[in-house]
Amino acid sequence: MELWNTNLSTAERNVTYSPIIPGAWAAAGLHEVEVYSTTWRKFAAEFIGTFLLVLVGCGSTTVAWSEGYKPTTVQISLAFGLIVACVVQCLGHVSGAHVNPAVTVGLLSAGHVFLLRAVMYIAAQCAGAIAAAVVLKALTPEESESTLDVTTVSPHLTLTQAVFVEAFITFFLMMTVFGARSARGSAGFAIGLSITTCHLFAMQYTGASMNPARSLGPAMVTGVWHNHWVYWMGPLAGGIAAGAMSSCLFRPSVPKAPVRPTRDSEHRDNPTKEMEELTGQLHQKVIKTKDRKKLHTWTSAAFFPGSVTCAHTAALVGYHMCQSAYDIYL
Repeated sequence: MELWNTNLSTAERNVTYSPIIPGAWAAAGLHEVEVYSTTWRKFAAEFIGTFLLVLVGCGSTTVAWSEGYKPTTVQISLAFGLIVACVVQCLGHVSGAHVNPAVTVGLLSAGHVFLLRAVMYIAAQCAGAIAAAVVLKALTPEESESTLDVTTVSPHLTLTQAVFVEAFITFFLMMTVFGARSARGSAGFAIGLSITTCHLFAMQYTGASMNPARSLGPAMVTGVWHNHWVYWMGPLAGGIAAGAMSSCLFRPSVPKAPVRPTRDSEHRDNPTKEMEELTGQLHQKVIKTKDRKKLHTWTSAAFFPGSVTCAHTAALVGYHMCQSAYDIYL
């Protein structure tokens, strides 16, 4: 089915499927992106979600709005945590509201998303972050811009330490995401609270990015790329580690099927004999019927009124159904 075929109806254009999915494309997750209308909705949700995250979160770090004004660590932490909680609540039902390449890669490593969808999500997230940084720069007075919250490593840390800090806080975030997926309650609140906690801990270390797209947007607008690779390597490593641990150690256990009671060895070795015994028991129950005429009349009225012969046919069908059920049981 071709998407732009003019002979197709509107509904057929909106939902288009490929006729055959080769093995390699199926492994890459073509089935997750082949419905074009749904794919673009998810792309838009990831773009808008990341746009809001960067605009509100990085906007909370602007300075010089009044004499001596400077945002506090608690203020910035709450701004990032609350905006993520709101985005998850608003857009989670559309795309999952990853709004973070590290989250997408972590879910990819755990097998919750496939490669094509992950690439599409990461592209949308990076585009949304860059667009938000451009808008934030246009909306903010020059004296209040500062550096638009470009994440930088503390001079007291080595780059190795910075990578481990970013990996750890992203690992913590991803474990919260996996827990929120399988537990009841507000996923947005739990994820937002984890982001607030990580900011309170790591802002003085690395700026608490835990999101490569969030670091990419301000860096792209300001041109400050100092140690930018740290904010890709650390979060991606933490996301992959959390995904691997979740899929290997903390995957929900599947309840075992009830064990079927063992049957007598004689019947297991000779199923024909058991069938003969069941048939005999059924015959004895029919013989013991007080009024066989009433039985035939009721059976005929229930299935084919006015036909005694059809009652025998129905009984024969029932016998074969019992035999089929017995064969399945074996």
